[in-house]
Amino acid sequence: MKLYQCVLEFLYRNREKGYSRITHICMDPNDATRIAREMKEKGLIDFKQRRFVGSNGELSFIAPPSLMIAPLGIDMIESQYPGQKSLRTKTNP
Repeated sequence: MKLYQCVLEFLYRNREKGYSRITHICMDPNDATRIAREMKEKGLIDFKQRRFVGSNGELSFIAPPSLMIAPLGIDMIESQYPGQKSLRTKTNP
């Protein structure tokens, strides 16, 4: 659950950028895909993922997912931090 919270906070901080990758939070692309699917089912995020097909027509590579926080995820983060209008970093004033 802590991993989900870290991902949501990161996406909340970077929501102006649109889709972001979480490879620095979750190094394994398969785990990142699993987490993204679970969070999308709950309505917290939206994600897109590139799939590369080999010459034989079979799936040869799946890129790590790019995620974007959904309105429900924004509401969840803002309800957890009611004293702060938004989570901000030095790069996002």
